Amino acid sequence: MASYTTNSANLLEFAQARLATGIDQKNPGRVYVCIPADVNEIKLTTDQSGKSRADARIAIWPMRNREAYLQSVNTKRIAAGDQPRTLDEIPTHNMQINHSNDFVLANIKKFGKALIDKALSRQTEAYAAQIKDDNAEDTNSKLFKCIRSLMNPTLSNLYQHVSERTSAPVQAQIAQGVQGYTAPVEQDPLAYLAQQSSENEDELPF
Repeated sequence: MASYTTNSANLLEFAQARLATGIDQKNPGRVYVCIPADVNEIKLTTDQSGKSRADARIAIWPMRNREAYLQSVNTKRIAAGDQPRTLDEIPTHNMQINHSNDFVLANIKKFGKALIDKALSRQTEAYAAQIKDDNAEDTNSKLFKCIRSLMNPTLSNLYQHVSERTSAPVQAQIAQGVQGYTAPVEQDPLAYLAQQSSENEDELPF
């Protein structure tokens, strides 16, 4: 079974994540990482023991273009006077948010051109021109995959043991118990879209 290590995972990559203080009355200066469940397709449930769960959809994928990543890292290291790294010294995988196709499609239908334009703006001009006329609601189209990539940022780079490396994706979940919270029996994972405007790109949750 594959094993991975990482130095950190940036929880602020979740959509609309915020840092907040003043939540704990006994420790008002304590910092909390607050992640909105609806915008991030986090499923709130209660298990058989009565413990609350907040399950985020996460996937681990082999890192693409590792050679280009290595070249970028070494350019900076050499400029700083440090020794260059080898391919075995850089991350092998990415841990990313992994929204369902239905969730991505619902956001495309809600935000339309604003979401498409934002996704295309992250690409090179040549590639954006190549895919801009694709059907964004075709889950096999390059444009859909471009939008999905925008909505599924990387949380962390991972290192896999050399002898165990594999190209197969590994699904993982993040779940935390929440004291004093009872999850609703039924949830509509797309309910938040009704409260969002589709006219202003500045209001996009991603």
